[in-house]
Amino acid sequence: MLDKRAYCNLWDRHIFINTTWLGEVHVLSTSLFGQMENTEKSAVADLNNAKQFLKGFGELFYIINPNTTSYSHVENVPNFVLNAWPYFLFFIILENILLWMNKKPTYRLNDSLTSLSIAIVSVTVRLTFRGAESYAYVYLYENYHFVDLPWNHPSTWYMAALGVDFCYYWMHRAAHEVHILWAQHQVHHSSEEFNMVVTLRHSVLHGWCGFLGTSQARLLELKKFGSS
Repeated sequence: MLDKRAYCNLWDRHIFINTTWLGEVHVLSTSLFGQMENTEKSAVADLNNAKQFLKGFGELFYIINPNTTSYSHVENVPNFVLNAWPYFLFFIILENILLWMNKKPTYRLNDSLTSLSIAIVSVTVRLTFRGAESYAYVYLYENYHFVDLPWNHPSTWYMAALGVDFCYYWMHRAAHEVHILWAQHQVHHSSEEFNMVVTLRHSVLHGWCGFLGTSQARLLELKKFGSS
């Protein structure tokens, strides 16, 4: 038989062991739930990143929704060119990998650097004349546009996409057939290679020629950003 003191000590030890065990279980369960919550948040973030990547990839091929890409204010319009750069670099890397796998010559460094240098010069010069382009656009709109279209209607989006693409096609074709236009466009075809980096080659007058070529479609413009 246990005396009263021994029984109390045994009971206290039992309580201590159970309390310690319950504390460890609580800590373990809290840690597991925390890890599960972090894993869930990470999975949601990865899913959102994947959706954003696919959305940006679709923008390269006009796989977009007119309702989500019509903006009431010009400052809300994303920089689509800047957003396309990660995908552009991805395709450059992919192209080199495929060339290497098929045992074909990959990009030549000197040719790629030339394309990049031409692009830098072209963009720098265009920044200088960007204000003149904007002024010409506003002048044409205010004096020669012949219809106002609602900015938030899908038909406006489709007409703008098809109209600008149609005019750009004929401008590009004219750049190959009209001597004065070919004089500036031949820079784009000056490389001995045919790859993704060559698309960076544009003359300093490329922006103006493209602007004049698509201005016919731009005359058919929206009333104003922010109005309906």
